[in-house]
Formats: sequence, C-alpha cells, structure tokens
Amino acid sequence: MDADIEAMKVEFLDLVHRMHRAGPPWVGECDGLTPNQARALHLLWLLESGAEPARPSGMACHLAVSPSALSQVLKALEERGLITRDREEGDYRAVTLRLTPAGEAAGRSLDAQFTERLRRLVDYVGADDFSHMLATMGRLVEFRRAEAAGAAGWGGAPGERGCAAPCAEPDAAAPAGGEAACI
Repeated sequence: MDADIEAMKVEFLDLVHRMHRAGPPWVGECDGLTPNQARALHLLWLLESGAEPARPSGMACHLAVSPSALSQVLKALEERGLITRDREEGDYRAVTLRLTPAGEAAGRSLDAQFTERLRRLVDYVGADDFSHMLATMGRLVEFRRAEAAGAAGWGGAPGERGCAAPCAEPDAAAPAGGEAACI
C-alpha cells in the first residue's frame, strides 16, 4: 500500500504542477483585461445573472484572493467603466457591485468563451469521465473543508457546498438555492 501511495503522491504532485504551469483556468480574452480582471468580471456577471447582490468580501472569498487584491482589480474595472460600486443607504461600509452595460456585454462574452471551452473539454474527455471527475473533485473539496474545520475550528462540514476557501462569509458569493459557478 505504501508503494501505491508513493506512486500516487508523485503523480498527483506532477499533475498539480503541470496544471499550475498551464496557467489560470477558464480565463477568456476580453479587450485587454488581465486574467484576474476577467475572472472577477465573469464572476460578477454570473452573480448578477442569478439576481444576487455582489459584495467584495464574498467575491474575494470565492476567487480565493485577499480583499486588498480584489480591491485593486475592482478599481481597474471601475476605471474602465465596466462596473460601479454602490454604497448601501444607512451603512456606507456595505458596498454592492454592479455591471455597467459595457460590463454586461464583456461578462456575456467571457461566459460564452467559458461555455465553449467547457464544451470542447467535455468533448475531449468524454461526458462520463468529466462527470466522474466533477464528483471526485466535489469529494476532494469536502475533504479539504472538513480538514480545515478540524484544524482551524472553521464551521465547514463534509458535504457542505459553497466557497471552498475558509473566510468570514463562506457562502456570500453563492446565489440562493445553489453555488455560483467557479471561474
């Protein structure tokens, strides 16, 4: 068994390394946006499509970036006229992010690219293998969340879905009735 674990460990680490070197996953091209800007814009488009308010803290958690890093991304998107940041009445600390019409068009384009890339991937891998991979990845996320809950006292539990990174608002980026699609 130890030899099997050693072989799996080597293969696992090699695949993780190769995936990392392949570059950020699922990032479409969009008129000069950086990959992080495109990821944030696509996530905001997905959240708005689900009629959910988007808040920076939930987006930072979902994208697994620090709030300050996301703030810089949002500033660039705002300067390009793709998003607005609206303050809540009565609580000026609470910010809701919204797409402008130009941001809506860019988000729609990013989502179309994502869908086409996913279609090509499923065609290449096969629908059954891809579905099996999704189920396996779900179990890996459950394991990581349960492990984090035990190690850090965080409130995640096996089978719980949502943002995989421990944060103050684990489900803040998830639309009602389900999760936001990861990008």
